[in-house]
Amino acid sequence: MSFPKCKTLLTILLFPLFTFGQFLKPKPVADGLALLTPYYSDADGDGFGDPAIVVFSSGGAPAGFVADNTDCDPNNPNTFRLGYFYIDADNDTFYDGNPFPVSVCYGADTPSGYVSSIVGSDCDDTNAAVNPNHVEILANGIDDNCDGHIDEIGPYVTLTPTFCGSVLPRVGTDIYATTLAGVTGYRFEVTQGTTVTSFDSDVNHFSLNDLPVAPTYLTTYSVRISARTNGFWRAFGPTICTVTTPRAPIVTQLLTQQCGMNMTNMGNIMYCYQNLSATLYRFELSDGVFPVRTYDSTVNRFVMQNFVGSGRFGTTYTVRVALFIAGVWEDFGPACTVTTPPLPELSRVIDSQCGMSISNSWTTIYTGQILEAEMYRFEVTNGSSIRFYDSPLNRFNLHNLAGAPPAPNTTYTIRVAIMYLGAYLAFGPPCTVTTTAVITRQAEPHNNQFRLNAAPNPFSDSFRMSLDGEVHTPTTVKVYDVFGKLLETLQCEASQTGTLELGSSYKSGVYTLIVNQGEMQQMIRVVKR
Repeated sequence: MSFPKCKTLLTILLFPLFTFGQFLKPKPVADGLALLTPYYSDADGDGFGDPAIVVFSSGGAPAGFVADNTDCDPNNPNTFRLGYFYIDADNDTFYDGNPFPVSVCYGADTPSGYVSSIVGSDCDDTNAAVNPNHVEILANGIDDNCDGHIDEIGPYVTLTPTFCGSVLPRVGTDIYATTLAGVTGYRFEVTQGTTVTSFDSDVNHFSLNDLPVAPTYLTTYSVRISARTNGFWRAFGPTICTVTTPRAPIVTQLLTQQCGMNMTNMGNIMYCYQNLSATLYRFELSDGVFPVRTYDSTVNRFVMQNFVGSGRFGTTYTVRVALFIAGVWEDFGPACTVTTPPLPELSRVIDSQCGMSISNSWTTIYTGQILEAEMYRFEVTNGSSIRFYDSPLNRFNLHNLAGAPPAPNTTYTIRVAIMYLGAYLAFGPPCTVTTTAVITRQAEPHNNQFRLNAAPNPFSDSFRMSLDGEVHTPTTVKVYDVFGKLLETLQCEASQTGTLELGSSYKSGVYTLIVNQGEMQQMIRVVKR
């Protein structure tokens, strides 16, 4: 058989050829110097071609043609490929028992009336309410669960007496059924009005949150249970119990302005909205990788250091808060995210000393304390001279520098870097200190003790703490109750202490405040009426 040549297009009507049910696809042919490629009619526009209608072209697929030739139904865009399936005439996902699959032309999804795998044999493929996953219905004369018996009785299970007729403490409370020997599964059928839903479990409990329809507050639900034995679901028990959901919970969450924030440092204080009826706040921290952690506090705030293991840098955490009111933990409120900084913050000489004049070369110069710092490196520049001093403490003095002693009327530029995970990070911004015309070189006595104040004391709502004296380093504040239990830990700059309010959520009683600045410590007791 020969075909007339043409330079660009050759159209041939071919009768389909079959080899074990598969179409033979013509190979490209040469036409002079051009290589002609076969393309197939796609009349229904489904992207799959009719193997019976082919054209050869060297310039790509003509309009209405595609390179594929596997369309088993060229005139229906919804069916275009062949597959093998088991018959499921009633569409209950259980096949009719015929172990031999049949060839079906279908589209994107498993065709109606078929299943792709065997999950169990249907004893009546004309009735979708009869299959191995169905609960036996008494007195209907039908083998509903396909176990070979009609209207078999029991065994019965029901909700435990504790839950039958109860008001749930919260919507998500686990609801328990009685247990029986030989029972390997529980089907909880829940009815509310005209809505009927169910949940299957291998264990004897579930919660309303497991249902496909979200539960509502102050609503009564009827529950009955079917037991699975020997792989089949038995009839529902005759006992129908009710459970009632509680009132809507009292919830709180992180402040709007902090929800979604990028933290500047691990010491950022995170606040939730305060509830005067709450005696405790439970903060829940999760990152989707490590186990969820919680921290309970008598006040409506936390810092990352309050959690066991603290927080990791460059991590987005989900934070939820629950309230403890009248002896009961309420549900967690809406979730918020906060993202920790990628690395510890850069260190620098504290603001109160940056730019100061010093008359004693032993004057202690402090940098902001960073909890993650393993070491501090102080870089001191004077003209062309650059010297370094490394210390595990966040302070040094000019006499710590090797080489010439501090000179009068001299400006020193200081930068600080911290060591984190064994390596020094970048230096922070520079600060200068200038020595006076007369500079004392005698060791400075340690007389820079500060004084801690709290007012009002006693207090009825809250009090403010303040510090007097020479204070430089960041301040750590710890509050203990009369039994010695640590209630909260805060870190702040000394300049912030005069505006820090404490005690609003404390109960009446005596509390101890311990404030640390470097090696110095002060303690004071406050009383709430």
